[in-house]
Parts: sequence; C-alpha cells; structure tokens
Amino acid sequence: MCRVANSQVHFTQAALFHPTTHTEEFEQGFQAVEVPAYFPDSTLNQIVVENGYASAIIQNKEAYYKPTGAVIDTVNVVFSLYPKNPEYWLTNYHVLLARRLRDLFQLDPSLNSNEIYWKITMQTDAENELEAMGLFHGFVLSYHIDSTLFEVEKQEQLKDTLPLAALPPLPSTPIVHELDSFIRMNGGYRDTAIVKILQRNQKNWPNSLVVVDWTGSMYHHGAMAVLWHLLQMENTNISYFTFFNDGNRKKDKAKKIGKTGGVVGVDAQDSVQILKTFYKVQKRGDGGDQPENNVEAVIRSIKKYPDFDHIILVADNIACIRDFVLWEKIGVPIHIVLPGNFNMLNHQYINLAYKTHGSIHTFDEDILDFTQDEAPKTFTYKEFVYFLNTYGLYQSESPVAYRLCNQFYGIKRYGKKSRDLLRKSRKQ
Repeated sequence: MCRVANSQVHFTQAALFHPTTHTEEFEQGFQAVEVPAYFPDSTLNQIVVENGYASAIIQNKEAYYKPTGAVIDTVNVVFSLYPKNPEYWLTNYHVLLARRLRDLFQLDPSLNSNEIYWKITMQTDAENELEAMGLFHGFVLSYHIDSTLFEVEKQEQLKDTLPLAALPPLPSTPIVHELDSFIRMNGGYRDTAIVKILQRNQKNWPNSLVVVDWTGSMYHHGAMAVLWHLLQMENTNISYFTFFNDGNRKKDKAKKIGKTGGVVGVDAQDSVQILKTFYKVQKRGDGGDQPENNVEAVIRSIKKYPDFDHIILVADNIACIRDFVLWEKIGVPIHIVLPGNFNMLNHQYINLAYKTHGSIHTFDEDILDFTQDEAPKTFTYKEFVYFLNTYGLYQSESPVAYRLCNQFYGIKRYGKKSRDLLRKSRKQ
C-alpha cells in the first residue's frame, strides 16, 4: 500500500484542494490497473457509489451504507481512459480525481485513511465519448465484518423498536432476531425497495412462487422479503421461495446453460426451513462471475412447484442473464422485481418480461406491464429511452448501456450491430 508520510490521512488537505501542485501525492497514493471495461458485480461486501461520466458529484449518496460491524479495507476509484491521453481531457485528471475524493469524504471523513488500500481502475474500452459515457464511473468500496465491532453496533441498533417503517414492529422471536441480524450484516435496512414492491402488489399476486437471486449484494434484499413474509405470513400470498446462487461455487468455465445449478426451493409456510434453506444456499456459493442463471432458476422452480398462480423473480439489475436463450421454456408471465435505486434498466430484464408477457417493478413504480396491452415501440425510464430494435428486443438509445449482456441473447454479432439498429430506428 502506498502511504503519505507522517500522516494518518491518506490524502492531505493541500492535495485535495490544490491537486495540480500535488500531482506526485496522487500518483503515489494509488495502485493503478487498466481493464477494457469494469462492471461492479454482486460480490459480497461491496458498496458502490457512482459519479457518472466527467462528474465529480456522487449521484447515489443514499447507496453509501456500511452494514453493522463493517470496516472498509479497499477503495477502488473507477475512471474511463477517454481520451486515451489525459492531457486532452476537458477537466484536468488530478482536479477531477480530487473533486471526487472530496465528495466521497463528505459522505464519510473516516475513509481518508492510511489504513485503507487505494487503487485506480482505468477502463480503456471506449473509442468515443458516447462509449465512455456508458461505462461505470465511481467508487467501489470493499469491506470486512469485524465481529467485535458488529456485536457492539448491533446492541446499539437493537434499541430501535422499528428498523424498517414498512414492517410492523418486530416480535421478539429467535427467527426474527436471526433475520434481523443477517440483514444488518449484509447491507442493512436503508434500501427498502423489495418490501415496498411486494407490499404494493400484495393483493395482485396471490399464491406466488418467489425466485430470489441469492448472491452477494442481493442477500439483504432477499432476507427482507423473507422477513416481511414471516411477519404477516397469512396475508402475503407467498406460497414458495426458491433461492439460487449461480452454480454452487462451480468454476465459471464449467457453468453450462441450463445446467449451472445452485437452485433450492422451500415451502413458504415453514419459517425454520426457509432460514435453513437460504443459509445452505449461501454456504454453497455466492455467485462467482457476474452473469447469473436466472432463467434456469425460474424453470427449475416451476417444475418443483407447478401449482402457483404468479411467479416473482427478485433479480439484480446490474447482473447479466447468462441463460436468456432459454426464455421460451418458461411459458408463464414473470413479475420481475428489481430492488435498489438506479437510473438505467438492464435491457435483459425488460426483454425477459416482454418475451414472457410479464411485468417489471422498481422501487418507486410498477413501470412495465406486458400482460395485457400491446408492447410499446418506445418507452422512457427516468432519463433513458428504450426502443424495440429489428431483432424484436428492447435496447437503450445508448448502444453501450449494459452492452456486455448482449452476448447472452444468442444472436451473432448483436453487440456490434447495435449502432446500426439505432440509426435505423431513428429513420423510421
């Protein structure tokens, strides 16, 4: 680790406010690596905050939440190397870096520490500004859980009688306390999207089979869904849970479409078995590579529990669907729940809902319903426009948005043709 001499902080105030005269301190303060493109994944124990292209302001400050007992040990600053020579950047590289660090330290001053390992990841896979805008820019903070600190903080937090406004008061039962502790260790209660989505659609989804992405950063979302269900079991209309971990620690090269595994189901009326099941699935694996076996998990769940009326997929908007090509084997509408707070939708989940005549639901709204009406040719989510291309699939007007997911459609050279498809759509 590079350290600033004679200081407990990693970056001096002089460097943060006068970066052009302290470039050496920045150069020595990071380990630098280059990659074609960087996508924050769903591995356990990471906090992702985003600046956006050429911006110094953190756009999703609400995402910065340290779980109980968390100790930040690594901060990865992710840039795009466009133009390739930083001397041609409109904003000086060191000035932009210093501004981003200052905004980060406003969130948490303790991050400016010599006890943290600092690195910079430069993304090289951008040939123009549009492509650079489609890449991730921000901070990825990795942490570990200090068991001693966890116990102290947990006791402080348990003084609160209502950790989540969307939930009724937590009864003092072993299972509820176990779930509460699990949630606090794996992301906490700050992001309540999953509960709000389920509660909003509770009466619309009777006799539901809920398929949960049980990998990394999705743990607290799934656990909150379980807690919400257990606190009002007779009213949630959930009959079954299935948890999937994308392969039970199988090597990435060994993950075959439709045969990846790591899918385990349980009757939703058995609270003890629910906890045993999700601990078992967690122990067997936490995801591995970024793409996940969502469709396989849905298909296996349907085969095991065929007497459901509605199927709900709790998915990670960041992760690609590795087995999208199997969608025709599903045969029923899927309600896709995307917890979290984000500005752009992963087009694969739009297309999975579209192809199965299902629906998509986010924190603040039920945005797409393909169950009744004719699919729109275009629609807008927040500031981004999506349109049906000549392959009969939705894509963003930004051809680089989630472009690594394009390879999983089973269409040869789909990604490279996205710009042509965009041009054609605008001429129509």
